[in-house]
Amino acid sequence: MTLHSQPEIELHPAFAWDCEECGKEVFCRALVDDELTKAVNGVMGMAETLALEEEPTGGIALKVPTRVECPFCGSWFPCFPQEG
Repeated sequence: MTLHSQPEIELHPAFAWDCEECGKEVFCRALVDDELTKAVNGVMGMAETLALEEEPTGGIALKVPTRVECPFCGSWFPCFPQEG
């Protein structure tokens, strides 16, 4: 089967974290903030019309949880977004 005959797959943003209690790696789908995404991309579109040196690429705004629960052991942890 060639690459062209296969269906395209939609990628979804997700968060990954390691449970400090049981050590398991946890993945969960991120929630997208559609209104903020539209606002950010609108500003980026305006910047593009001002002929910036770098072309804006657009993006999505994610809702970052303030705490998470491990689905394996039930432990709860406060969380923060990764910097950089």
